[in-house]
Amino acid sequence: EHTLAINSHENDSACIKDVTSKLDKYKYRIISNKNYNCYELKCIYSMCDYVVGTRFHSVIFSLSNGVPGIAITYAGNKGQGIMHDIGLDEFTVAIKDVRYSILREKFERLISNEEVIRSKVSNYLKLAKMQRDKLIEKIKLALG
Repeated sequence: EHTLAINSHENDSACIKDVTSKLDKYKYRIISNKNYNCYELKCIYSMCDYVVGTRFHSVIFSLSNGVPGIAITYAGNKGQGIMHDIGLDEFTVAIKDVRYSILREKFERLISNEEVIRSKVSNYLKLAKMQRDKLIEKIKLALG
C-alpha cells in the first residue's frame, strides 16, 4: 500500500484485498509492511515484469527501475504528466474509464511494444540523470 489510513475508503489495502481475493492465492501475494522505506518499496517494484499502477509513486518506482507499465490516473495530472514526458501517453487510463477491455487492449499493446517502451524509459532516465547532474553543478557553483 502507498496510502495507509484508518478509514477503509482511504486505505489502499481495502482495494488491494478486494482485487486479490479474486486471484489464485498461490500466485499472488499482498506485500504489506508499514516499516518499509521508499528504497525498500522501490526495490519491490524492480522485481516486477510490468506494473499497472494507480498511485503516482507506483508508476515512478516501476519506471525508475525500467519496468514498463500502465498508469491509471485520477485527480491531478501527475501520472498522466510523467507518462507524457516519457512519450507513453497511450499507456494511461483515466480511473473513470477503467474497464477490462481497455486495460486488456493497453496491456497487449504494452507487451507487443515492450522493447520500444523500455528504450523510451531508459532514454528518459538518462536525460533525467544528466539534468540532475547539471543542477548539482549549478548549485555547487552558486554556493562557491
